[in-house]
Amino acid sequence: MLPDTLSTALVANGSLGGDPRLGEILRGYSTLVAVDGGLNHCHSLGVTPHRIVGDFDSVDPAVLARYPTVPRTLFPRDKDQTDLELALQEVLGTGEETAVVYGALGRRTDHLLANLQLLRRYPARLFFEGEGERLFAITEHYRLACYPGQLLSLMAIGGPVEGVTTRGLKWELNHAVFNKDFFSVSNECLGHSVEISIAQGDLICYVALKSFPS
Repeated sequence: MLPDTLSTALVANGSLGGDPRLGEILRGYSTLVAVDGGLNHCHSLGVTPHRIVGDFDSVDPAVLARYPTVPRTLFPRDKDQTDLELALQEVLGTGEETAVVYGALGRRTDHLLANLQLLRRYPARLFFEGEGERLFAITEHYRLACYPGQLLSLMAIGGPVEGVTTRGLKWELNHAVFNKDFFSVSNECLGHSVEISIAQGDLICYVALKSFPS
C-alpha cells in the first residue's frame, strides 16, 4: 500500500504497461514530473506534467516542443548520474518526502539495475509501479498492508542481509540471512498485513498487484 501522504509521481522512460486508467491516475497527483523520455508517455496519455527534467536525449523533440510553458530543468548529457537519479535528488532530497515512479521498469536492463539501487537509497520512501507490480526497498522494520493470497518476494542486491524475520506470510522467515544463495520468491500473504524486520541491511520488496492503484 502506498503511503497516504504520497502526492508526487515521476514518469520515466521505461515500460508503463497498458492499463487504460493510467492517465487518470497520473492526473491525481499534486506534483507530476516527466523525466526525459517519460514526457513521451505523458503525451501519449494526454497528461501534462508540472515539470520536465532531463538531458532531453530520449524525448521526441516534436513532443517536447508541445509543452513550451511547462518549467524545465536541463541536465548536461555528460554526467555521472542518470536523469532519474538527478530528478529524485530534487524531489526527495534528504527529507521525509515520498514519491512513486512509473516507467522505471522494463526496456534497458542496465537502467533497471541502476533503478533498483535507487530504491535502496530511499527505503520506504520511493516506490516503483509497473503493470500489476510494485517494488520498494525496506530496512529495519516495515509493516505492509496487503490482501490474502497476495504474492510477495524479498531479495538482497547489495550484499548479505541478516536477521530477516516475517509475520503474516505463508512461509515465515525467522532470523534468515539473505545473500546470493538465498532469496524469497512468490511467498503469500495470509491476511491484511505483513510485518518484516531486518537486523542489518536492506531488501528489495516486490508485491504483485491486482491492478494499478486507484
